[in-house]
Amino acid sequence: MRFTQPDPRLKQLRSIHVLSGLTSSELATVAHLTTAASFRAGQQLCVQGRVGDQVFIVLEGRVGIGRDGVAVAVVGEGSLVGEMALLESTPRTATATALSDVVALVMTPREFSQLLHDHPGVAERIREVGESRRRELGAA
Repeated sequence: MRFTQPDPRLKQLRSIHVLSGLTSSELATVAHLTTAASFRAGQQLCVQGRVGDQVFIVLEGRVGIGRDGVAVAVVGEGSLVGEMALLESTPRTATATALSDVVALVMTPREFSQLLHDHPGVAERIREVGESRRRELGAA
């Protein structure tokens, strides 16, 4: 009999709001779609005005969100970053900068599209997050 080590990302993914309600098997699929990445404090995850080519799920650390050079939010563990540009196929609406060392799961547009296609409930929650962010940024 062969035992496999569970993916340590599953526990982290389970605690993320937009992924709540997914089964262990579905979370394993999400884990497979992502790549872990580390960012040092001060490093930019994405830049306002540039084409969105990744979405980030923050697992550890804090990320500052700025628009037109003005800080508008700070997000942390369990937050999505960069989803708006991929959802709407538009340039980035804000710059995201690591305020501390950050560990994130990263998805390409293709992987993100697959997630949205395969899990409509997740897609709806991500769209809700995007709408909320748009309102926050519009007020900034």
